[in-house]
Amino acid sequence: MNVSSPATGTAPPLVNRDDLRRTALHVPDPSVKQAADARSVTDSGHKSKVDETVLKDVERLLKLHYLRSRSYNEAMEILYGRNTTSDLELYFDLSGHANITQTGLENLLSKLKFEDILQYVAIPRISVEVNVNTANSKRARGSGRSSKQDGDGRRDLCYIFDRLRKKGVKTVLKVIIDDSTMPAHSDEAIEDALKFMDVEIWDWKRMDLCSEVIHRVASKAREVNLYWSGNNAVLRGWSEEGGLKRLSQLKTVHLHIQQDFRRLLFDAERYYERGKVDETIEEPIKIALIDDGVDVKDLEFSFIGGRTFCTRDEEHNLNDPYYVSSTGHGTIMAKQIHLLCPRAQFYVLRLEDHASEEGGRQITAKSAAQAILAAVRKKVHIISMSWTIDPPEDEEERRLLDLAIGAAANENILLFCSASDKGAKSSETYPSKATKKIFTIGAATSSGMADPWVGNLGNINFTFPGTKVEMDGPRTDDSSLREVSGSSIATALAAGLAGLVLYCVQVRLLVATDQEKQKARRDFQLLKQHDYMMKALKDIGTTEESNHKFIEVWEVFGKKVEEKERYDQERWLDLIAEVGMILCRKIS
Repeated sequence: MNVSSPATGTAPPLVNRDDLRRTALHVPDPSVKQAADARSVTDSGHKSKVDETVLKDVERLLKLHYLRSRSYNEAMEILYGRNTTSDLELYFDLSGHANITQTGLENLLSKLKFEDILQYVAIPRISVEVNVNTANSKRARGSGRSSKQDGDGRRDLCYIFDRLRKKGVKTVLKVIIDDSTMPAHSDEAIEDALKFMDVEIWDWKRMDLCSEVIHRVASKAREVNLYWSGNNAVLRGWSEEGGLKRLSQLKTVHLHIQQDFRRLLFDAERYYERGKVDETIEEPIKIALIDDGVDVKDLEFSFIGGRTFCTRDEEHNLNDPYYVSSTGHGTIMAKQIHLLCPRAQFYVLRLEDHASEEGGRQITAKSAAQAILAAVRKKVHIISMSWTIDPPEDEEERRLLDLAIGAAANENILLFCSASDKGAKSSETYPSKATKKIFTIGAATSSGMADPWVGNLGNINFTFPGTKVEMDGPRTDDSSLREVSGSSIATALAAGLAGLVLYCVQVRLLVATDQEKQKARRDFQLLKQHDYMMKALKDIGTTEESNHKFIEVWEVFGKKVEEKERYDQERWLDLIAEVGMILCRKIS
C-alpha cells in the first residue's frame, strides 16, 4: 500500500481495528507468528521491528479517508466491523437544543466517548448557562473570562469545544455552527474554539466573517460557506490575494446572501399592532413562476393556484401537475424568490418539456406561450422565467411566443428571464429576444463579476449571485441534472428583489397618512412598469467592478438593519416603509 496516498488504499471490508492495522502494514496474524519471525530475520541476524509510529500514522490516514468519504454507518462498519459494536462517537450534534446549562452539558459529555477524529460537530443557536458558583469561583481565582461572553461577543462555543478536547477529540472534519444571532462570537473566540482542530469543511454561520479567521484555524479547508450581508467591501476582501486564495486546498465556496433585512421584516410585522401586515396591504405581490412545477407540499409559502401545460398521457387526458416539480428546478427557484420576498404569493405554471439532443430538458415554445398568457390573465405583478428557448423553427410557434411576451409587457408585468449561459458566441434566445421591456439576468461570481459563461454584458441588465444548488427533486442518472447553477438562480433572486421592492412600497402605503397615500399609490403603479423598476434598481447602487451590473443591496436594505436599534419595536415597520420611499426617489 502507498502510505502517502490513503485515498487510493482500500481496507478490507468490515474488519476490526486490529485487522485494519495488520492489513495496512502487512503485519501477519499472531497465529503465524513463528513463520513471521523466521521471515523477519535478516542476513545479519537482526530482527526488524514494525515502527509503532508508522503504524499509527497509517491508521490515522486510513481513518481520515473513510471518515471523509463514507457515511456514518459505513464508516462504523469499516472501522469497527459489521458484527461488533463500538461505544465511540464519530460526531457531536446538539441540534434540537436552544439552551443548555453547564451542568447539563457536563452530564451529557460524561456519558459519551469520542473518536479522536469526528466527522462533524453541529451546534445550533445555543447558549451555555454557566453555573453561578463555578463562574464566581473562576473569577475569584483570577481567570478573567466567563465561558458565556467577553466584551466583544459570546464565548459559549469555546467552552463546548474545550470540553470536546478534554474528551480526546483532536480533529473535526466539518463544523456546522449557527452563530447568526447578536451578539455573535468574536473572531478571537472562534479562533480559540477551533484551534488545532484541522477543519476541512467550514460552515460557521456568522455574517461577513473575516477570511483571516478561517485561514488561522482551518488552513486546510477544502469547502467554505460564507454568509454575506451585501457589503461589497467584504466581498472584495474575500476575493483578494490575501483572502480566500490563501487556502491552498480550497475547492468549493458557497455564498449565502444575507437575510438580516428578511429578519427585520418579520420582526417589524410581528410588532405591528394593527393586524397582520401581509393581510392588510392593499395589493399583495403576485409572482408567476414558470418552470417545471413546484413541490408545494414541501413549502410553507403562499400559493394562489397554478396551471399545467404538460400532458402526461394525451389519449387518457392525464397531466403532470403544477404542484409537483419534475426535476426540482422549479422548487429551487421558488425558494430563491421567497428568500428575498417572503410575502410573495406564488402562481405556478408548469411547462411542457422533453429530452434534448444534449441530454438535458428542452422546453416547448407552445407551452411557454400558454403559460405567459395564463400569468397575464391572473394579473400577476412579476413573471419569473429561469430558462431560455432557442428561436422556434416553426413560424406559428414563434409568432405565438412573441405575442404572449408582448402581451405581458404591454400589461406592465415585470418580466425576468435568464441569460443563455453559452458564452460570448451565444445567439439571441427567448424570452429576452421578444421585447426590450424585460430584465435579462446573468450569474455573478463571488467577486460580483459576471460569470464568463454569461457572454456579452451588453445583452444583460443585471447580475446576481449564481452558485451551485443541489436539487430537491428525484434523483437521476445524470448528476448534472441534480444541481442548478448560473443565471437561473440569479434570475429567481432578481425577481425576488423586485417583489421585495414592491412589497416595501405597499408597506409604505399601509403606514402613510391620508395625505401621503395618494402619492404612494401612484409610485406603486409606476414601479410596476419596466422602465421605472429599472430606475429603482439602479438607484440602489451598482458596483463599478461589475460594469455597473451587480446591485449593492446593502446600500439601502442593510443600512435599515443597522438603524433598527435606534427605533422602538413598534416603529420597525416604519423602516420597511422608508425603504419603499427611498426606492421611489428617481421615479416621482
